Amino acid sequence: MTGKGGTLFVVSTPIGNMGDFSFRAVETLRAVSAVLAEDTRHTRHLMDRYEIDVPIVAYHEHNEAKTTPGLVARLLEGESFALVSDAGTPLLSDPGARLVRAAADAGIHVSPIPGASALLAATHVVVLYEAPNRVADTLAELAEAGAGDRATVVARELTKQYEELRRGTLAELAAYYGDTPPRGEVVILIAGRIPRATSEDELRARANELRAEGRSARDVASVLSAELGAPRNLAYRLAHE
Repeated sequence: MTGKGGTLFVVSTPIGNMGDFSFRAVETLRAVSAVLAEDTRHTRHLMDRYEIDVPIVAYHEHNEAKTTPGLVARLLEGESFALVSDAGTPLLSDPGARLVRAAADAGIHVSPIPGASALLAATHVVVLYEAPNRVADTLAELAEAGAGDRATVVARELTKQYEELRRGTLAELAAYYGDTPPRGEVVILIAGRIPRATSEDELRARANELRAEGRSARDVASVLSAELGAPRNLAYRLAHE
């Protein structure tokens, strides 16, 4: 899939030790127009450590809806950005999914720069490593099992010359790869099921249970969103009651 304009790099940063930062990540941050950071002060420390002199733009849950269209427009005009979180791999529990989705929808190339990740094994996303000649059959079987409408990404040759990320529903990608078998190393990412709708009283009761277990307000909010599908603002409010 050939992208338009610039590139949106999704860059993993160190979880704790600043030495856990790849050469490629440093080179990427030095080459982009700006770094989009959840916490600009935190990211500035990392960039100063590696002598990266690039503008930092705040991109977090409170401004992502407002700033995403402008960033996509700049990407389409040819600028490139690096999206980072405070620690680890962006998008697992951080802002950024909105921008990645908007960029992909606009035909902009999104490129992952791998690195540290504390949560890959704990997300609701299913990650499958599959042989290229079995991709179509695997997707078709999953679609027949009832997962056809789940958002899916087939990632091919990640970090290599012919890197490709193709997005769609699982059923759409099953049809595509049935006609166009992929080559190279393939990873399939499938979104988890959409949580059931839950009343505010049920959410509040669950929040009380979590607090009784000694969980922090941040943990409570995360569980309410991930486990029960609570909107982020509501989850935050109930977690702090």
